Amino acid sequence: MKTKNQILGDLLQGVIDQAKYFLREHLEFYPVSVALNNKNKIQAIALYEGEDKPKTSEYLKRLEKFLETEYDSFGIGVNVQIQNADHDKPIDAIEIKLWYKGENYQSCFLPYQFNANGSIEYGELYSY
Repeated sequence: MKTKNQILGDLLQGVIDQAKYFLREHLEFYPVSVALNNKNKIQAIALYEGEDKPKTSEYLKRLEKFLETEYDSFGIGVNVQIQNADHDKPIDAIEIKLWYKGENYQSCFLPYQFNANGSIEYGELYSY
């Protein structure tokens, strides 16, 4: 049986991996999520209700509600802009929210930027 920290680490890495994939392939991403299934494995979760591009805020509400009713532990990643003391302008980041056994456990950010050559440079992961 995995420990709480192992599960949270797996959820965190699952969200980051999905977000990085979509950034690399599409230069952006819609909210992504992963959950701990009944076999103690992390699996990607997507919610589709007939709309190709629903408003992000509405999609997030529905996604979070679905995950809360179906899973005890899960993570959601959202593409956001944050203010950073090192930059004058807001910077892009992956915001990651983790739930463990039904409680919102942790939120963190992974800043990133696109370089002139098309590569993506990631900053330090930090939580608040």
